Amino acid sequence: LDKENGNTLWADAMTRERTNTQCTFNVLDEGAPPPRGFQKITCHMIFDVKLDAGFTRKARYVADGHKAAAPDVMTYASVVSRDSVRIVLTLAALNGLDLQCGDVKNAYLNAKPKENCYFIAGVEFGTKKGRVVVIVRALYGLASSAAAWASALRALMRDLGFFPCKADGDVWMRLSLDTTKVVSFADSVEGETRRLGGTTPEGKPAGEQYYEYVLIHTDDILVASRRANQILDAIDSVFNLKADKKTGKKYGEPDIYLGSQIKKHRHQSDDPNGPFSWSMSGDHYVEKAIQDVEQVLMSHGRELRANQKSPFDTGYRPEMDVSPELDDENFSYFQELIGVLRWAVELGRADIALEVALLSRHLASPRRGHLDQCFNIFAYMKKQPKAKLVMNPERMHLDTDYASSFPSSKQQKDWEEFYGEVKDEVPPDAPAPQGKPVEINAWVDADHAGDRLTRRSHTGCIIFINSAPILWYTKRQATIESSTFGSEAVALRTLLGLVKDLRYKLRMLGVPLAGPAVVFGDNKSVVNGASIPEAKLSKKHLGICYHAVREASAAGVWKVGFTKGVDNIANCLTKILSGTQKEKEIGQWMYRNSE
Repeated sequence: LDKENGNTLWADAMTRERTNTQCTFNVLDEGAPPPRGFQKITCHMIFDVKLDAGFTRKARYVADGHKAAAPDVMTYASVVSRDSVRIVLTLAALNGLDLQCGDVKNAYLNAKPKENCYFIAGVEFGTKKGRVVVIVRALYGLASSAAAWASALRALMRDLGFFPCKADGDVWMRLSLDTTKVVSFADSVEGETRRLGGTTPEGKPAGEQYYEYVLIHTDDILVASRRANQILDAIDSVFNLKADKKTGKKYGEPDIYLGSQIKKHRHQSDDPNGPFSWSMSGDHYVEKAIQDVEQVLMSHGRELRANQKSPFDTGYRPEMDVSPELDDENFSYFQELIGVLRWAVELGRADIALEVALLSRHLASPRRGHLDQCFNIFAYMKKQPKAKLVMNPERMHLDTDYASSFPSSKQQKDWEEFYGEVKDEVPPDAPAPQGKPVEINAWVDADHAGDRLTRRSHTGCIIFINSAPILWYTKRQATIESSTFGSEAVALRTLLGLVKDLRYKLRMLGVPLAGPAVVFGDNKSVVNGASIPEAKLSKKHLGICYHAVREASAAGVWKVGFTKGVDNIANCLTKILSGTQKEKEIGQWMYRNSE
């Protein structure tokens, strides 16, 4: 290939890989037998072109791990969840934490293998061809390499004083004291005000306590701290971080993390030093995906629609499509496109979440109409190429601004007559809360009997921390409900589980909560049942959902209030809307301008 292309790009990539993997192999003397108890495998080189500015050629020397017996040790290695990333981005802006990101170079090779393997050297070893090569590092391809690297990194994090969050084991925390912050307090005895440089009345150093966070996704490390550079320097001293080819720096403010573009969003664009939030966007991925689809269509004499205002055609329902089934080639292509669209949703394109979920039900037997609507989604994204989620830490104060939508303090006390002295469950092992408190705000909706074929309803909800969208959910319900009340009650119960999970995660991250979650629904009967103690249930088969949401209100987990259907921003996650309606809903929590 290099000869045909007139360059040495692939040869250079192979040379770099051989240099990087030298520490991985122990080449025995000529004629030496393999160590006892070691398994014989083979290795090979794989190649790829990175989609960066220079289309870097990448070569990787990997083990054929499938030829070794299954190891007795654990091979699983987890990664940080995407909602944890959104939470930490919000907390960073809220509490004034710096964000720095680094990438460990040849991460797996920093760990010792958990499997005993060897292979016979090939021509790539030059004069050492034919000798026994013992693998002494966690080479890519071995079943336990990911777990070995994760174990090595966890050991370092513990040595640095961090501990894993019990709600997400790949978020590491450490309580820190910021002595650069001026902290004043009143001495109860002398009545004086003391400041930085002294000690507290208890004799402790004066300063502001806060939690530092380190998020780990295999070899990608994101640090939120007021001394993030010191943490990354400590990691770099043990595991070498990659240096940027242009700047030579080994870490800096995040640009791409978990596939999302991370940028600063200025709330006052004309003030470069004004307050900002962190934003997440998948625009770069969407642009490349659209180009790929257009190339395929062009080869068939087709093109994307020029003015697709909504993801689906008006009135289209995937379950009612009776067009011909796809042939084998288009069958695979449809599945590939759904995978691309699902990833786009993960990166923040929540405006297509419902349509992608509806089409995903037909992966086993797609039809021509399904593929055409899939192309329409890409055409819609081409018309709306910019979309980002801003992790805005400003509080909404919905519980006070819309106080009339929620039960009175007297009604809140009346809950004890029905459920006793139930309380919000606070984990006994939760770390002490530090920093500014946050509020949870959520909207929920259900499309009753939305599936025209099975008449199942569809649940949709979105959850914010302050003004930052953290979670969105769109899924068909598992049961058929005969009434709108039933579908909305099931949707509210689904939201309850998500809210409880989020409250638990925030508490385990050491985040103080500013009271109950604030929830809005657009079904008056369901809202009354969840918020008014004396409300009665007329549909007995919904008793579990009914009492679960009512007990959550009694325990102070949430407040449930009513909003008009036209004001419910969860509509876009349950109902197929026109282009104008969708933009109205999406515009309340998604930014179309990427700058």
